[in-house]
Amino acid sequence: MQITIIGLGHVGSSLGMALRAAYHGKGEVVGYDADPKTHNEAKKSGAVDRTEWNMDDAVRGSDMVVVAVPASAVRDIFEAVGPHLKEGAVVTDTTATKRQVLAWADELLPATVGFVGGNPLVGGGKTGAKDASPAIFQGAKYAVVASPKSPQAAVASVVKMIEDIGAQAFFLDRDEHDSFIAAMTGLPVVVEAALMLAAAKSPSWREISRFLGDEFKNSTTLAGADPAVTHGMIRTNTDMMTHWIEEMIAQLQQIKGMVEDESRDDSDGPLMNALIAAWEARARMEAGIGQSDTLREAMPTASDGMMQMFLGSGVSKMMKRTEKVRDPHEYDRRRLT
Repeated sequence: MQITIIGLGHVGSSLGMALRAAYHGKGEVVGYDADPKTHNEAKKSGAVDRTEWNMDDAVRGSDMVVVAVPASAVRDIFEAVGPHLKEGAVVTDTTATKRQVLAWADELLPATVGFVGGNPLVGGGKTGAKDASPAIFQGAKYAVVASPKSPQAAVASVVKMIEDIGAQAFFLDRDEHDSFIAAMTGLPVVVEAALMLAAAKSPSWREISRFLGDEFKNSTTLAGADPAVTHGMIRTNTDMMTHWIEEMIAQLQQIKGMVEDESRDDSDGPLMNALIAAWEARARMEAGIGQSDTLREAMPTASDGMMQMFLGSGVSKMMKRTEKVRDPHEYDRRRLT
């Protein structure tokens, strides 16, 4: 079996290492990258069995082609490799968005091959093969997004590949996938970029940076992600990204209003309730607890003239509840007294 990986950055090289380990010489992993430095790094690190300097030669004869490049580059690659894919080949990708990629696959790939969208949820933004590792796939969730045109055999091949590298495949609709990824991946990157720019563009940045600590560093990590990856994720998912950016702006406007109106000694006002709601949501997230009806009831509402929080209904209900056993994910309000 021959698998070709186009794009030998962090994810592509890590995938090559994982496939080589899984197949133990029973399959050949061929690599291609347009950047000579990345191409050579991947070859030296053992991410692939061999590399090709021509993309046409890299895909020729391959049973599976994995496109591991920023989403904005996928269209050109599909157009370039389409005529050189063998009949029955399977094509998949690792990009963070799927609707546009699936549309390009329908438009540009020959009907004799099967395309199945994929997204390994292993963190993005890293560049090059230097820190690549097959371990990033162990136990990781790996989204599979197939179109109605995807042959069952192609879907099965992609799922087997995912399981072979130690990841866990799960299926999603293309719209659900892109909305979820906009909220969980795209929005954090945009927010952290905005935070970085807000501070760095200040005329007082030199003085402000003297106070630089872990809070700011940890809150702007994603601003250091590869701009090409981030840009591709945003430009191929603009409507979903716009929706979540608007949600974030609305949330910030609500908090801004709370900050302006909050009494400093009011320990049970809108601002404190919002901070507690966020604290509790984070605690439940860390514990792997979903957003249940119970959690929604624990969130503040617009009652008392307070703004609607993004998960909605009332802290007042939570405060009225009496429970024999305290929920460990509820903030202990006795600390406020």
